[in-house]
Amino acid sequence: MLTAAGVLTTYSLRFLDSLVRMLFLPILPLFALELILDAARVNIFTGLVIGAASASAAVFSVFFGRLGDRTGHRPIVILASLLGFLSFTFQSLATSGWMFLLLQVFAGIAHGGVVTGVSALLARYTACGEEGAVYGLDNSINSGARTLAPMLGVSIGLWLGLRAVFGAAALFYLAAAFLALRALPRSVACAKTT
Repeated sequence: MLTAAGVLTTYSLRFLDSLVRMLFLPILPLFALELILDAARVNIFTGLVIGAASASAAVFSVFFGRLGDRTGHRPIVILASLLGFLSFTFQSLATSGWMFLLLQVFAGIAHGGVVTGVSALLARYTACGEEGAVYGLDNSINSGARTLAPMLGVSIGLWLGLRAVFGAAALFYLAAAFLALRALPRSVACAKTT
């Protein structure tokens, strides 16, 4: 299962993407307060940010899935990771709530590309009869990243400041782009039955 070309890399990409998506959530209300300076609107703004990013991920997952079926999922993962890197880099520099909200929409688009591409690549790399084990491990990796991310995000925020959390997220997406570029196979036929 882990020895098939690309499987370990796709698991690593899933971990990094899931880590980024949860990294900033615990500090988001504090960062929102820093941007909008109105404590009464922080909860509304936080919900709007999370909803906008989730909606863009949902819409663009379908788009990237179809595009990846025609062009290949590897380039989608690489480009989406680079978009995530740029989005979170600029989020760390955001000066207004609306700027941050727009950048979160782009982060959602990036997440939609990575999550769809990684899932499609796992399906391609998986031999018939191993699907349950492969997707079970995939869900465990996703859960592990989502467990670790809030603690890591809060720690970064405490030690380096709230904006550093978004800088760290950018670096995780840059690492994902580099990993996908260097370690994902350029082309792999559908996995054979074992």
